[in-house]
Amino acid sequence: MNLSENKYLFFIIGAFLFFSCSKFKYDLKDNWVVQSYYSEIKVFDTNLDYSYAIITEIQNMKDWKQTKKNLDNNDIFGYSGEVYNYRYTFTDDRFSSYYNYQYSFEEYNDSTLETTITTKNIKIERHGLWDILKKSKHDNNRRLRFIIEEEEIVEVTAQHTINLNEVQEPEPILGCYNPNISKFKYEDGGIAITYRIINQTNNQIIIERNIDEFHVNKESSVPYVMSERGNEIINLKKI
Repeated sequence: MNLSENKYLFFIIGAFLFFSCSKFKYDLKDNWVVQSYYSEIKVFDTNLDYSYAIITEIQNMKDWKQTKKNLDNNDIFGYSGEVYNYRYTFTDDRFSSYYNYQYSFEEYNDSTLETTITTKNIKIERHGLWDILKKSKHDNNRRLRFIIEEEEIVEVTAQHTINLNEVQEPEPILGCYNPNISKFKYEDGGIAITYRIINQTNNQIIIERNIDEFHVNKESSVPYVMSERGNEIINLKKI
């Protein structure tokens, strides 16, 4: 095969990969809901005297569960709740995601005989760019890349207390509603997150990524270093 034939072959292969990725991207332009989710992340924090693992699961689009395990003594704490909305929207080059879930837990005070029920409602909204990356010689999967430009996290905490000293059936005493709103606008190209596409049909896509992140917080009164390692799998369904 001569040089001109080689150039022609490379052109054909490049054109095929381009149109293949373009077609793939076109098929994703729509609204998607997270049908199931799984992540397992090990956290090492120098601000604490122990390390822990967090496992988060979503089933049937609404059943939410999170387990936190102390890796030093194997103590386990679990929370369960409900997902109200977890969706992605893809347009030509931009994406938005909205994640809203709620969970509750109880704490009992032996001295006052009071049970405090805490409910947390969390909303995470993200906006940015997205694209499809072609396969590489090291990875036979296409990749879905998000570049997060803006993010807003709203956490609302509500509490009520039940006092068992009361003779009659106690009425819950409403406690504080404490909204905590955090807004971030990422400059210098935003924050890139890349997933491997491990399965894709017309109405479903499954993506996964390995997590290996390192954070240094110098703004705290006691500076600390935190690392996160694990994996994440998201199963999306077109709506």
